[in-house]
Amino acid sequence: MDKVDVWEACIITDSVAKFFMKTNRYLAAIEFHKVLLTLEKIVEDLTSSRQDSVNIKIYNRLTEAYLRIGNYDESKANAKLALQISKKIGDKNGELASYLKLCEVPCYLGRYDKAIKYLEKALQLSRETGDAEKEAESYCYLGVSHYLLGQSEKAMAYLPKSLKLSKEIGDRRMEEKALTFLGGLFLGLGKVSQSVQKLEEALKISEEIGSSAVLILNFLGKAYQSLGQYDKSIEYYQTAHRVSKEIHDSTSEGRACAELGECLSLVKKYDEAIMHLEKALEIGKSTGDIPTKETACVALVGIHLALGQQEKAAEYKEQAMKSITEDEGKGVRQSLALLCLARDYAAQGGDMQQACDISSDSIWYSEVERDTLNSKYKLSLGDMKHNIDVYKDHCYYLIALGRVRDALCTAERGRARVLGELLSKKYAIQETRFELVNEDSLSSLIGSLTTDKRLVFMAVIKEVFLFWVMTTKKELTTRAQTKSPESSKSTVHDMLENILQKQRRDIECEDRSLSAFYDSEPSTAGDKGNERKRGIRLVESDDAEDSDALHLLYNMFISPFADLIEGREEIVLIPEGSMFMVPFSALQDAEDKYLSETCRIRIIPSLTTLKLIQDCPADYHSTTGALIVGDPDVSRVPRLGQLPAARQEAKEIADLLNVSALLGEQATREEVLLRITDVCLIHIAAHGDAERGEICCTPNPSSPQVPRKEDFMLTMEDIAKVGIRAKLVVLSCCHSGRGKIMKAEGVVGIARAFIASGARSVLVSLWLLDDKSTKDFMIRFYGHLVRDKLSASEALHQSIKWMRESKMYIVSDWAPFVLIGDDVTLDL
Repeated sequence: MDKVDVWEACIITDSVAKFFMKTNRYLAAIEFHKVLLTLEKIVEDLTSSRQDSVNIKIYNRLTEAYLRIGNYDESKANAKLALQISKKIGDKNGELASYLKLCEVPCYLGRYDKAIKYLEKALQLSRETGDAEKEAESYCYLGVSHYLLGQSEKAMAYLPKSLKLSKEIGDRRMEEKALTFLGGLFLGLGKVSQSVQKLEEALKISEEIGSSAVLILNFLGKAYQSLGQYDKSIEYYQTAHRVSKEIHDSTSEGRACAELGECLSLVKKYDEAIMHLEKALEIGKSTGDIPTKETACVALVGIHLALGQQEKAAEYKEQAMKSITEDEGKGVRQSLALLCLARDYAAQGGDMQQACDISSDSIWYSEVERDTLNSKYKLSLGDMKHNIDVYKDHCYYLIALGRVRDALCTAERGRARVLGELLSKKYAIQETRFELVNEDSLSSLIGSLTTDKRLVFMAVIKEVFLFWVMTTKKELTTRAQTKSPESSKSTVHDMLENILQKQRRDIECEDRSLSAFYDSEPSTAGDKGNERKRGIRLVESDDAEDSDALHLLYNMFISPFADLIEGREEIVLIPEGSMFMVPFSALQDAEDKYLSETCRIRIIPSLTTLKLIQDCPADYHSTTGALIVGDPDVSRVPRLGQLPAARQEAKEIADLLNVSALLGEQATREEVLLRITDVCLIHIAAHGDAERGEICCTPNPSSPQVPRKEDFMLTMEDIAKVGIRAKLVVLSCCHSGRGKIMKAEGVVGIARAFIASGARSVLVSLWLLDDKSTKDFMIRFYGHLVRDKLSASEALHQSIKWMRESKMYIVSDWAPFVLIGDDVTLDL
């Protein structure tokens, strides 16, 4: 064969291979691409010139073809070959294309953390080469990957960038993709109207450029299904099914069949649903598309259980379990499939034991998924709904089976795992302090807890508030209360806001948050230099529901077990999620008596935390010394103002304790870290951010005029590295003058981080406070703590009592103070 014949053969083979790729006939495409590689080798031998750039394209096409048939190993191998050649010949464009292809394999396997690594390299190369199209593509897939890891904020940053850049360069194909995934993101966040708007824009572009639009149609089907508009949903799924058949895309056809079958089952059109689901299963088997097989089998189980056909249901359950076991993408897909399967057995078949066994496997896959991820993604994924639901569902099945103690173990297992990841990963605190335990060791842990207090573990399972009350005899009593429509999470948050809104006066509060530092928008002229920020305006409210908020919260969270805490000096509450923001001390019973009039209240993040504190050696914590930090000099930190009220607060506390406070320019990051390791008490009144786990100190004198962040920002990682031995940390920071109650994970998160770094207890405030009220409270608290030698819990209780009984203060002045961790005494 001479050179001319070889070239002609290459051109023909390349055309045929492209045709089979375009028509989604991947097996045929793979064979012709293999032939093409052989021909290219012959060309190289005849001409003595390498065809590297051509081979890069061939390997990238093979990457996609193998991916489509589910051969992930071959797909990854070909992508790496393309990348290897690109690097060898210095082909930046080829390297860029290879990274974009290489990210697809981990995406299919659910390893979005690895995909992000490749995409970040692709984004960097696209900027270096000036390839705006690939830059837009990188933004798009970075957004999708971050969303699938539970990082919605990052997704919302990347996807609009992709959309904006695509519009600027006139890339309609990429504009359609960005709109499609934005629509999917809004759908996942429950913003259905915004989702439909973006998807309809994408569909319009798809019609203009002649793309398949199958994914758009499926998303629209899901959107209308979530709205309960099943006829419209079915119509979109049917269109997606028809289009996928027309373009010979078997994988898309199978998935459209599965979605259509699931939707038909919701409207009880079981015969049609079974027909489409069986077709989906058949296609999934022929294409090797495991997710389609899993979806179809699980849906078929639910239908046959609903029809009372137990044998058929068992047959499809066996197939579903086999697919789940074979699925290489260990994690989210399997966990979700098992979650749905367990729900089917519970709801349709009423078989709680089957549901319980299956949901146990769902937890295992959920934990496997997180354990394989890079550390910085573990927490966000753990906060995703399905990773929370797996524990809650399992609790529900255990309770239905009468296994109350095991249910408590499962609830703690979910909470302790997230806690451990929060502390060890988000704040870089060693995980060994929070050993993640299984249910057997958790049961042992619960049996080993020693306390003379009433321990109340709180959780929301399905539509029920559950309370496990532990007594001194290690007896376990469970109480439950069905949630009322008024007790949804959003309404609880509204009620907390109303507690502030009904107090009928203005407050003055310094903005001790870091929001101004992280805000890209400049301050308005009126705000410039205004170091004291006006708080929210508290207006008159005659709304009976507002005035009843504290009673309603009492009925929700205290009434179910009120008889079990009568006569107790102190109760220790272990709340869940948004419950952390409930001002328990201010809740009122039917006789208008506040809970803080009846007993002292302390908060513990989890039973694991309590055990950690109990097992700490008696001589571990310092018994002397106090570090008081107030109003660091932030004149060189962009957009932050001084905090005169924080300075006065710190100075008066230091005088009371007869110590010197670190004020202004003295409060450098280095000086704080030097002193923080060997004191008994730490009090910080400064700018802080609870979500990020940061506190702003004075920049080093030797740092540049505009200092780097690491020159002044004290992080939880810094504190973890040096370790602290304080018995008590008081955080008089992180308050925002913008009038919003902070998220639970914020203020509680930073308290947890201090506990994991060595502190025995932390005093925090749940929301912003009037500056004078804050100072008055702190002076009273430290007087009881140091002069009267009361414990931290007793000092808090007496300070709240003094403010509660005084006409100078209102509920919002004393209600937000919370002690998290152990009750300690100081000998200063």
